[in-house]
Amino acid sequence: MKKLIALTSILALSGAAFANTSAVETANQAASVIASPAAPSFGPKGGFERGERDGRKHEGKEKRFDRESRDHKDRKDRKDRKETKGPQGGFFDESLAAKNLADAKNAKDNTPFIIEGHIIKQVGKNDFIFKDLQGNEHEVEVSKRAWQGKTITPADKIKIEGKIDSDWGKTEIEVKRITTL
Repeated sequence: MKKLIALTSILALSGAAFANTSAVETANQAASVIASPAAPSFGPKGGFERGERDGRKHEGKEKRFDRESRDHKDRKDRKDRKETKGPQGGFFDESLAAKNLADAKNAKDNTPFIIEGHIIKQVGKNDFIFKDLQGNEHEVEVSKRAWQGKTITPADKIKIEGKIDSDWGKTEIEVKRITTL
């Protein structure tokens, strides 16, 4: 702003030579404009502001503060949602669950199961061969959360829980929890 005023005073000085006015008078007028503050005006938000430009800056800051407080609330909501994330519980009737691999292979889609046995070997990233106590073997898919930080060996007797996924004539056994016995 001061650069603009200085530029106008230089132009005024050069124009004064052509208009036969005193250059000293023009320089004094320019200096008085630079030294005097802008007259305060009553702004639209209900407070005194120093000019239109300052008012726009102030309004922008208010919007930024509103956005920051809104972001803070969103972060708090996300934190609350994280605390309630996970299994919510419910009713499970063990009498309807498949008890061995033979029952699991013939079960309908989304049938729960609880089977005891051993994991014999790994055949894929999340796929394993499971052998139940009757000697039946079948490939099972174990989710990452099912391990719960445990390390299982083929010698360990375990109980697997999950559901049956039957699609296109193929039965997959999806393990959701592994418990050591």
